Amino acid sequence: SDCIPRWDSSLLCPSLTHLSLQCVYPIDPQHLPTLQQFAGVLASLTCLRVLSLYDVFPHIPPPNSSNITIKLPPGLQHLELEAHAQHALCLNLVPSLALSPSTCVDVKLIDIGFDMGGVPPEMAQVLVPMLDPALSALYSARGTRALPKELVIERSILGFHSIERARNRWSTSNPFRTQDLSHDEIAGSTVFSTRGSSDIAHDGEFHSCRRFLSLPLHGVTAISLSAAALKDMQHANVLSDLARAQAVRRLGIDMRSSASLLELLSERLPD
Repeated sequence: SDCIPRWDSSLLCPSLTHLSLQCVYPIDPQHLPTLQQFAGVLASLTCLRVLSLYDVFPHIPPPNSSNITIKLPPGLQHLELEAHAQHALCLNLVPSLALSPSTCVDVKLIDIGFDMGGVPPEMAQVLVPMLDPALSALYSARGTRALPKELVIERSILGFHSIERARNRWSTSNPFRTQDLSHDEIAGSTVFSTRGSSDIAHDGEFHSCRRFLSLPLHGVTAISLSAAALKDMQHANVLSDLARAQAVRRLGIDMRSSASLLELLSERLPD
């Protein structure tokens, strides 16, 4: 924590299995690697099992720059990226990641998208266009043949699971991190969240529950929606877009807060 290594240091050796970098104070940019250096270091850590980055990221190129694929070690079990608002440009890093089918991923944006303690308007204008590409990349990072089967949708938290969860694990809320999932369901799971520092909501542009509907949903067989997500989707008038998920055979909802969705479903059921 608050100790950034030299990126050519012998500490970053091929036998390393766990790497966690965290910085509370501002980092001198000269101590951060370029994206190419970062990709090279990860390629050399062939035994890495856990990678956690907290407000420590390589220099992120602009969205339209030349693409660099960051191949994560094939045995990587858990990837965690956590960024406060001032580091949220790390979202541009996500589409560069190549994940194995078994890697579980946590991406958290902290103090973002809310009126108090959140990002300034000019920063929001930069971040909002990054959300959809980042979500799409996380959703399909394991290839089109390994798309999620189950989605758990909260207002600002999305959970993607490679298999349907067991009945005793059904829920309309996501775990704080993927490592809290059971052994059977952790492989290939992803949790993406944008967490605010207050309960005063922004106008919804950072609410992930409105954005998952643009993803390819044809292979999804189970969706769970929290009460807050349903309320927000109704407010944004996007509930009807759920019809795109035609393979769903299990829908998890809070009955007390789902009148609008139930009414929509009744209109689509045969007589």
